[in-house]
Amino acid sequence: MKKNVGWSLVLGLMALAGLQSCQLVAGAIEVAREVKDFPMEIKLHDGTVLAGKARMPNGGTRDVNLKLADGTKKEVESEDIAYLTAWNPKMPDSKFAMVYKDKKWMTPKAVGEHVAIFAYAADFFVGKDGTMTVSGTSISYIAFRPGEEEGTVVCSSDSSKKRARKSLMEYFADDPDLCTALDDGEIGPFDFERICEAYDPAK
Repeated sequence: MKKNVGWSLVLGLMALAGLQSCQLVAGAIEVAREVKDFPMEIKLHDGTVLAGKARMPNGGTRDVNLKLADGTKKEVESEDIAYLTAWNPKMPDSKFAMVYKDKKWMTPKAVGEHVAIFAYAADFFVGKDGTMTVSGTSISYIAFRPGEEEGTVVCSSDSSKKRARKSLMEYFADDPDLCTALDDGEIGPFDFERICEAYDPAK
């Protein structure tokens, strides 16, 4: 049964040991896949934790096929997963989280007190250098406010700065200070960490 991803969980994802969203690389690139199945830990909505190896889900993956330590395989429906963490075995200290929200797999790009922005694309991969790559013809950046089950695409990797700035200012219209900072160029339209940190509709 699908449940709303609580804000405390979203914040917790960013605090996971080794999780470094700032390393996330977005681009329409081909990646040499030296890893077929990645070490992975899956936490279900009911609290169950499963560990094993599996292919990284792509944006629309409906089931994750996990190979457990004893060699058995378990098919897990994406909607049953609260979140998963995956990493390249060559860089075990650099782990990345993914969540299944709005029927899409995505990874946190930046999280603030009042908004989180996730990256969604056709493909995800953790390279041997420990860097998370999000690749596809276009990467969508989706914003969620606390309690929202469906997010809003605020811009994409192929948006011009002007177009992205306009879209972000429309979405964050309830925070005039942030809109001014975006409009003046004090905060760049793709500087999601600063955007999430600055956004405060209660100001």
